[in-house]
Amino acid sequence: MDAGAEGAGAAADPGVAGQPYPGRPTADNLAHWAGQLPGDEQRETRLRPGVTPPTPPPAGPPAREKGRWRRGPLLTLTGAALVAAVLIGLNMTASADQRNIQTVQQVSLPPAVTPQTGGNAAPASLPPTTELAIPPAGASASPQNLRVTLAGEVADDGGTLAVSIRDGKAIAYVCDGNRVEEWLQGTARGGVLSLKGKGGGKITGTFDARRAKGKITVEGDTKDFALGLVKKPSGLYRTAARVRGAQLNGSWIVLPNGRQVGVLTEDGVPAPAPSLDVTNRTTTVDGTTLTATTIDVDSGEGF
Repeated sequence: MDAGAEGAGAAADPGVAGQPYPGRPTADNLAHWAGQLPGDEQRETRLRPGVTPPTPPPAGPPAREKGRWRRGPLLTLTGAALVAAVLIGLNMTASADQRNIQTVQQVSLPPAVTPQTGGNAAPASLPPTTELAIPPAGASASPQNLRVTLAGEVADDGGTLAVSIRDGKAIAYVCDGNRVEEWLQGTARGGVLSLKGKGGGKITGTFDARRAKGKITVEGDTKDFALGLVKKPSGLYRTAARVRGAQLNGSWIVLPNGRQVGVLTEDGVPAPAPSLDVTNRTTTVDGTTLTATTIDVDSGEGF
């Protein structure tokens, strides 16, 4: 081939003149073309004249950063868990408040009162709202209505004492079974004893349905006493009569063990009282049978 032909061929080849083929690799796009080569397979990268290079595939979406798409769901789950925990806590608090309200209502509301029907039915009433005072053991709920007899010994050999109580009124007798004696009268209200005798005697103390204690003054001498409940035929007895022109007055205290303590005065002179037949309520003085009466808290005899 002569020089003219070579020049014409050179002029026909744009690449020789320094103008690359369209899509031909250059220093600027060599990296892009190199990325299109599959694997390590060696291919001819220079295009022949008249051949259209293949269109490169469109660029895909940018790759996501792994840290971002993993963090998003975690944050969502954490927020949902917090909301659920708050809702559960509010629900539990509301339930607890409701239970407390129900408990208060159950405790504070009085029991239902069912009205009675009929002409003689008593009106319904609500239970009391204040606590009742608990009386001492054996005490009656209303000391003013007590009907009891209490008897016992006076301290320091002060004799024997008996007190009969009926509906707030009290009668007492004390004697030493020899010469000292005195009858006393007074009140027994609100658990308090207050009695006085014609000879200057005095009793002060407290009582209930089973016992009494306090102080007694006889002939100016004050001593303590403690009494217990006694039942019939124990109690107080007395008699009064004129025998052969003399005035006789006898008094007895009969204790639960059958022992009798009393004084009989004849025209004002005291002496030990004779034995009393409790069953028949009789006694004999100088051959004369005398009838005695009792201080009876049930019938009111002697009050």
